[in-house]
Amino acid sequence: MTHELQLRSDYWYDDGSVIIIVEETAFRVHKSILSQHSDVFADLFTIPEPAARESESLEGCSVVHLQDDLHDFTQVIKAIYKPFYFDELPQNADLRKLLGFISGILKISTKYNLTRIRQKCIDILQGKFPTTLSGCEELVSSGYQYNATTVVSAIPLARETNVPEILPWAFYISTNIDTDTLLADPVLSWRDKALCLAGKSQLWERQKEDTHKFLFEFARPSDCRIDDSDFNGHLSNSSYAKTMDSARFKAALAMFPRFFVAGGWMALAGTCFPPFELSYIKLTFLPATHYNFIREIPMLAPYEVRLSVGSWDQKWIYVVAKFVTKPSKKGKKTPKTVKQPTFPSNVDTNGTLFNASLRTDNQISTTSSPAEPTDSSLRTSDALKAVAASLSSQPEPDGAILNTISVSQCCFKIGRITVPPAVVLAANGFSVSASPLADGSPAVSYSRSNPPPHWAQAKAVMSRPAGGSKRKLQELFKGGWREVPEAERWWDAAMGGAVEERRKKGLEVLQSLGLGIAGVRNL
Repeated sequence: MTHELQLRSDYWYDDGSVIIIVEETAFRVHKSILSQHSDVFADLFTIPEPAARESESLEGCSVVHLQDDLHDFTQVIKAIYKPFYFDELPQNADLRKLLGFISGILKISTKYNLTRIRQKCIDILQGKFPTTLSGCEELVSSGYQYNATTVVSAIPLARETNVPEILPWAFYISTNIDTDTLLADPVLSWRDKALCLAGKSQLWERQKEDTHKFLFEFARPSDCRIDDSDFNGHLSNSSYAKTMDSARFKAALAMFPRFFVAGGWMALAGTCFPPFELSYIKLTFLPATHYNFIREIPMLAPYEVRLSVGSWDQKWIYVVAKFVTKPSKKGKKTPKTVKQPTFPSNVDTNGTLFNASLRTDNQISTTSSPAEPTDSSLRTSDALKAVAASLSSQPEPDGAILNTISVSQCCFKIGRITVPPAVVLAANGFSVSASPLADGSPAVSYSRSNPPPHWAQAKAVMSRPAGGSKRKLQELFKGGWREVPEAERWWDAAMGGAVEERRKKGLEVLQSLGLGIAGVRNL
């Protein structure tokens, strides 16, 4: 049977001995040349055809049909018939162009075992995906630029063509992609997405241990060391301030990561000192911190610093810290009780200020409620005692002993612009606790799988798949929140209800610290 075909490829040789048809396009090529490159083609051309197809021919040549991509097969034929075809790829070609050039050739050469051409493709890939430490260092020092989203496409290519040696570097570069973009990627399989996320987590842990060790392992001791003690054998007053700096830093990183990624920084009220600054984090710790010493911390005694958010207003956020020690296991002696001011019985001291549903570790976010003072013009010492009394009215969950209470007055900044704390808190996943269900059953706690109602609107600003971006988040922090109609301010909804009521109660006590200091200045 004679086969008529109108579409001919550029590779149609009159002396060709076989016609290969791919997607209705014919290639008249030479069996001998293809057989030299591929044992699969050699076997294909030597196996007798079924009787039903023996008569199929075109211009006197036998016809072979292949189920391949036309573009990919054309690239392979070019590589076979043009000895210097790979030289057409520039030495400094970016990764997108490189993968576009060789991916089709690698797929077909793998399928038909064109060993020389396949190895050439692998060598080119390994030049950009090194497999040794020296190769990685050489590539990095060359200044070669990677587009992380392009690197992702190399992972399924390596899987399909059995080139696992390029996967380690491909996965490593892919860890630079933010989580939302990675999960939305249409190319990666869910298995490889899970591997990327696991790699991101492991690299972050290693960076905390090595590269960024100074950020996460603070100078705060696990016990009251001798050089941190005074001549009375107790933790010295200056050591409290030193420890508070590292504790605030660690808490800020854990509680407000999205704010720092957007270029934000935090400052304490008071005289500004040069800030500690990293390319993406800047924290300025200033002397607007007040302490109330309840009982001493003995030399060599282990202690902890437990931070919580006491309250906030349109500008300031008040961070309450408790210095606690664990009761001795050797004896059952009850520690001496320190008398604190008492408050009206109608003051609510139970519960938490808000629900850190998405981002914050429970140990950091759990907050006791400051009680309401009887006189808002208390001096600083009386105000601190009021804070201490309200915070110590409920025992620590693990029975720890409260030794000292500290209150810091901080604010959020983008450049020189002050950002309202409620906006930052809601953008980092904080919200009022979930309400009981309509049928009276207990509320389901908010989590990543059950986010608070405002989270969809927050993601519309922050998350690329939801239409957000880093720029939009920065614009919101820089004052864009003022342009949002009051009825659409999702941060107010997140920080409303019971959270707002408790915020107001706490604010009365905590603001009185400033009134006390102001009164001292007028003496």
